[in-house]
Amino acid sequence: MGIIALLSSITLSYGQATANVFVVELTDKDDSPYSIHRPWEFLSPRAIERRRKQGIAIDETDIPINPRYLEKIEGEAELIRGKSKWMNSVIVVANEEQLGKIKALPFVKSAAPVSVNRNTRRSHTPPEIPRKQYESIGGYYGYGSTQIGMMNGHLLHSLGHEGQGMLVGVMDGGFTNVDVSPFFDSLRVNGRLWQGRDMVHNDMNPYEDISHGTQVLSTMAAKLPGLFVGTGPEASYFCVKTEETGSENPVEEEFWIAGLEYADSLGSDVINTSLGYTHFDLKDLNHSKKDLDGETIRASRAGSLAANKGMLIVVSAGNEGNGKWGTISSPSDAFDILTVGAATKKGQKAGFSSMGPTADGRVKPEVSALGRNAAVASTRGYDVRTSNGTSFASPILAGMVTSLWSAYPEKSWDDIRNAVIESGNQYENPDSLLGYGIPDIAYAYGLLNEIDASYHQYDPGSLIFKDDDIITVFFNQKVEWAPVSIVDIMGNTVDSFKVKQGGGFGVFQWKVPENLPPGFYRFDIEADLQTTRVHYLHRPQGVKKVKQP
Repeated sequence: MGIIALLSSITLSYGQATANVFVVELTDKDDSPYSIHRPWEFLSPRAIERRRKQGIAIDETDIPINPRYLEKIEGEAELIRGKSKWMNSVIVVANEEQLGKIKALPFVKSAAPVSVNRNTRRSHTPPEIPRKQYESIGGYYGYGSTQIGMMNGHLLHSLGHEGQGMLVGVMDGGFTNVDVSPFFDSLRVNGRLWQGRDMVHNDMNPYEDISHGTQVLSTMAAKLPGLFVGTGPEASYFCVKTEETGSENPVEEEFWIAGLEYADSLGSDVINTSLGYTHFDLKDLNHSKKDLDGETIRASRAGSLAANKGMLIVVSAGNEGNGKWGTISSPSDAFDILTVGAATKKGQKAGFSSMGPTADGRVKPEVSALGRNAAVASTRGYDVRTSNGTSFASPILAGMVTSLWSAYPEKSWDDIRNAVIESGNQYENPDSLLGYGIPDIAYAYGLLNEIDASYHQYDPGSLIFKDDDIITVFFNQKVEWAPVSIVDIMGNTVDSFKVKQGGGFGVFQWKVPENLPPGFYRFDIEADLQTTRVHYLHRPQGVKKVKQP
């Protein structure tokens, strides 16, 4: 009788079914066989190295759940469907009697319903796709040219930075045909498609169920020059399925958290997730707008925690802009992530794109990218089509951010995030529609050079000083005349002249043209049979730094 009374407040009905999937939170990790001093037992070398490079300590949240606790819960539950070491919790399937016994265990803190147990999945039979010489539509990027060009991503790629050495996790509802599609041949042939995971069915095959994740991945990883090239075509990728097909319940947020932990354990650098949660089949579990404060919802808390493990988390804002809900969803309210809204080709907010701010008043989305009529790959053959949604704006930006980070692998996730935000076209006047605007990735590239200080040493023996619109450059010179060329990020010459100087030390001044576009510029000085290069970042006066919550 006591057990029935205890459970009456946490059992919920869905149609004729009653919730029988619960998230069980534990009290501690006492007496664990694992230690933060032996991280190699639960983290990959890549994950450990990522933390080391960014000065991030391994802490108790990294330690796996106490296996003795898991063993006792498994002995009482019908089934364990997942777990989270960060949240110190377990997803169990249990009836009322079983749940009562689990709650009575001394290390159990609480239990809450998250779903009705289902086992729906669509099998995957890879189709025969004949490899052929596809027909180019012109240009290197093909159908991807607009979504890359909107962010000046082609300028970054032209410098050779396309995501090399970076690892990206893509979390979605299914990835049909990623294992056979020609759009991902370069990933498979070059060993850049890492082992994926299905968190819903607890196996290693995410290439099934639905094709949404396939389309998402294509905006980043596709590489068929002349037909379709993505925003991070040289990075490595892995796919994680976290959505339960045929239902919508908070258990999917728990699978998402587990997916983040899997990505972290592999050593992922960037995560894209084109998912969001507001309303559920179990309506009593719906989120409210006041919950979107970055702290209330478990998935949002996990997203912030993942960022502070050294990963850059990119999340779609949602497609509720024209609906009753209107605003963002979980986990896009999380702190320290990049929430991405959808823009049109003209740089305006797409009507369906969810709006901010968060419940506690933070700017959301932070940035926006093309989300209306975005190019995505079909799951069959060589077909490219257009689709709408923040689902595609998010990975378009995520792949671009990955390429940017590959140019500066020594930087932290926070450095990259801030540079992307600061490069937004409405950085000085953010709003709840596009956030800080559409990033200029070439501009962000310049920001990360840290060349916006008024006085800075660059190459040995060369200095640059900026006073209002006059730039003064000092450099070593052992010849009477030194040719100077000022070039933009694409190598186009903006200005050129010769400097006459003696005494072994050269100096010249250059007045910045009024119409000079913001961006990254280089002074090439031919002196002493070598080229001295001095860098300059031109940006509007009085630009503010990123406001941190």
